[in-house]
Amino acid sequence: MRATKDNAFDEIRDRKILETKAEHLLTVLANGTVSTNVFLRRLHNFVMDMNWLPWPIIPHKQWPAIKFSPKRAITAEEHKRIIEIECHPERRAYYEMLWHLGGSQSDVASLVAEDIDWKEQSIVYHRKKTKSTAILHFSKAVTTILQSLPSARHTLARLARPHW
Repeated sequence: MRATKDNAFDEIRDRKILETKAEHLLTVLANGTVSTNVFLRRLHNFVMDMNWLPWPIIPHKQWPAIKFSPKRAITAEEHKRIIEIECHPERRAYYEMLWHLGGSQSDVASLVAEDIDWKEQSIVYHRKKTKSTAILHFSKAVTTILQSLPSARHTLARLARPHW
């Protein structure tokens, strides 16, 4: 597993499960990231579910809280810089579509011409993650972006399989 390659796991990497103490796991958590915390919890739960230990190394309520960093969208200035330096026209169009539509990266990259209703100026697609239907009305700016693409048949579908 990729997570076990994290240097934070060096403290317990070669240690036998029965010889592992709470302070060893707490050291891993202190040296790691949010992902380390999540993965170590999953590993600890797996060990307990398999009955490899007679009792938890760290009781459930004693685990340190997971502290996610705040998430934010890019600013208008950051978007402008991205567009200015992007040389690939389809990728630039993709970034512009993300900005104007606010859809997920995979959803916007998977848009095809059949998703576009030019008369109603809307895009209708099924979200990959939730399977719900999204209906987005678009502006003249999006019309310009869509019309600038080399193929009306394969709107941004090639970007769903990145080649950069």
